[in-house]
Amino acid sequence: MIHSGISPSSYTFTSVIKACADLSVLAWNSMISGYEQNGLAKEAIGEVRLGLWVHDYIVINGIRVNVVLGLVHEGRQASASMRKEYGLLPGVEHHVAMVDLLGRAGFLNEAYKSIRVLSHEELVPPVWTAMLGACKMHKNFDLGVEVAEHLLSVEPENPGHYVMFSIQMSL
Repeated sequence: MIHSGISPSSYTFTSVIKACADLSVLAWNSMISGYEQNGLAKEAIGEVRLGLWVHDYIVINGIRVNVVLGLVHEGRQASASMRKEYGLLPGVEHHVAMVDLLGRAGFLNEAYKSIRVLSHEELVPPVWTAMLGACKMHKNFDLGVEVAEHLLSVEPENPGHYVMFSIQMSL
């Protein structure tokens, strides 16, 4: 394109991706992530809303874009649609994205309740880390200490968790 005198932009990128004969999950995810990472979250949501909630990775990217934009309702809808409309089961990445979405928006109790119903296998460090980050952001000391204790019990050998815990204690 550059050799032809055409400067790449969000419009040319989208046109190239859409012109692909096989719009694979990788192509859509690349486009959505590229928009989100370059400050074009609204454009990413536009692509997600084209009805492509058929793959769990696209749902994860959709929820992450909603985190950036602070669109809690839309993130909840994305999460619900993956179960109800497409029969996709949420994985760890979905739980982390939803805790991040709810936590950043200040819905700490709802985020914590969503963690408490997860199975033991789903209670992995990234879920607790997202929750701890939300507690730090909103200066919720008591909940943050409780979350940090869970995080340290799950992965006590990770020194980063102790750093996060000490930051939480300094609030």
